[in-house]
Amino acid sequence: MSVKVESWRIPGWAAGGALAVAGGAYLAAHLRDGWIPWDEGSIALTAERVMLGDLPHRDFPDLYTGGLTFLNAAAFRTFGVDLLSPRIVLLIAFVAWLIVLYYLCSRFLPQWLSAMVVALGIVWSVPNYPGAFPSWYNLFLATAGLLAIVIFSEVGRIRWVWLAGICAGLSVCAKIVGVFFAVGVAVILLFYEQTSPEQERAQTKGNGYSTLIFLFSSILVLVLIQLISRAGGASQVFRFVVPLGAIVCVLALEEWRRSQSAVGRRSPHSAILRPAVFFLIGMSIPLLILSLPYVVTGAVADLLHGIFIRPASRLEYAVQPAPPMLTVIPTLLVACILSLGLNLRPSHRWAHHVLLLSIGAALLVAARWTWGGHLFVWLSAYHLAPLVVVAGCIWVAFAGAPNRDRRRMFALLSVTAGVGLLEFPFAGAIYFLYTSPLVFLTVAALMWQIGASRLQKATIVIPWAFYFAFGLMLMNNVGGPYIPDQRWAELALPRARLRSSPSDSMVYSQLLQIIRSHSDRKLGYAGPDAPEVYFLTESRVRAPVLFDFLQKEDGSPLDDPGYLSGYDLIVLNHKPKFSPELSPATLERLASQFPRSAVAGRFEVRWRE
Repeated sequence: MSVKVESWRIPGWAAGGALAVAGGAYLAAHLRDGWIPWDEGSIALTAERVMLGDLPHRDFPDLYTGGLTFLNAAAFRTFGVDLLSPRIVLLIAFVAWLIVLYYLCSRFLPQWLSAMVVALGIVWSVPNYPGAFPSWYNLFLATAGLLAIVIFSEVGRIRWVWLAGICAGLSVCAKIVGVFFAVGVAVILLFYEQTSPEQERAQTKGNGYSTLIFLFSSILVLVLIQLISRAGGASQVFRFVVPLGAIVCVLALEEWRRSQSAVGRRSPHSAILRPAVFFLIGMSIPLLILSLPYVVTGAVADLLHGIFIRPASRLEYAVQPAPPMLTVIPTLLVACILSLGLNLRPSHRWAHHVLLLSIGAALLVAARWTWGGHLFVWLSAYHLAPLVVVAGCIWVAFAGAPNRDRRRMFALLSVTAGVGLLEFPFAGAIYFLYTSPLVFLTVAALMWQIGASRLQKATIVIPWAFYFAFGLMLMNNVGGPYIPDQRWAELALPRARLRSSPSDSMVYSQLLQIIRSHSDRKLGYAGPDAPEVYFLTESRVRAPVLFDFLQKEDGSPLDDPGYLSGYDLIVLNHKPKFSPELSPATLERLASQFPRSAVAGRFEVRWRE
């Protein structure tokens, strides 16, 4: 994919650095804005437990692999025990990621379009919700790993594959879904082997290797279908299975073409085994470091259970399906309007530009004042992911481009499809933001490859400017009447230098005031799904409950009459996010055991006489 050399350029380091500084300043202005109480609470509570000497999975349930918990504990030690501290580390990582993203974009796009993609990535990512969640780190590390793989395809130096493996291992340490990036790299290496110049030389007869390729492709799709089918229907398949299915179809088609060619079958060993071994070595290093304390303490079984067994309950409780299939219509309409410019005479293109500007302005106004307009624009971006991966796979398979260009595009498509699985099984609106920067890069790369000679620069700039304006004005905590009210209020709580909605600020202030008025009593339980209460009150409970469904899938720990023995105060959350509400029988028993009560919003504090 050749990028035309421009007559005037800012040095790459200067452009990337300027974008990183601007993006960092923008995020810093939003760093304290917003919180999701149960998520912030689980992040902080687990990090504090590590500070006290406990191990994730062995001494307490952790929602994620555990690596990020150690990083957040380091943030507490460095910046203080406060909900803001992990966000400061996230800010540092975000600035570094912007530099990496710019250099990745420059491999596919001219400088001006690379800058626009990075700017779009800024306003459509972390500033929308700067919580220190592992999915942000999955995005950062996938971007860095993809850059390493692309550089490897250009220079052939094996150390870049090793570095991609390091990124994959760190991503898995943050959250187990990082393994999807590793799967993407495996597919990329197979395609690189298929399109390697070496395949024209080292030849052997036989089709056993081709059979393995077809078998690998089939198993990969079937496993993904089995996983996705447990938590959704057609919309889930379209969003998560179709992109990866298109990727493996390209792989299988390329293998079939090679097997049918007049040239004999090659020996794949030199082209794939060495990169694969170096990738696995790199990936294993962070994983071995993370597992070392578990090996030393004989707790490997606890680690494996916490990573692979306990998360299965999320497929029942923490699930949100993707939007229905019909919601892809806004994306198709936008694509059709843009494609009108492909076949227009140069003398008529001004009319297309006027049309784009008029529609864009009308949509921004509609999005500002109507929920339908806002949703239309959001969905037009949301459904780009599967559509652009499929379109890109068609280009890779049939465009007849040079192998160098095909390999780079295939790498981008594979990682975009793999990272898209970060949204599973909870395909909430914010989860698209964990993948949107790579989606936008993929769209830009495909547009530039297909339409650079047929589209004027304005035809590309206008839609990019439109989505940037939407992100800047109608996302990023700048609310309007048809999106949540984002007038922030200080939480004014110890250990929480954040800003939240006025209602949350009032509820949690009241809740902590009630609990402090009973400081002589010992808190035994807060929930369901209220880990933030343990952290904000600095409670030293023997085993704080993050989410009830992680402790007991068919109910609550409170269903055990002896669970609260020795404790004289509890906090009940009557609107849990994920876990089932407490049963009437349990509530009745708790009312008799803890007869006194006070209410703060959705919370009820109960204590013994």
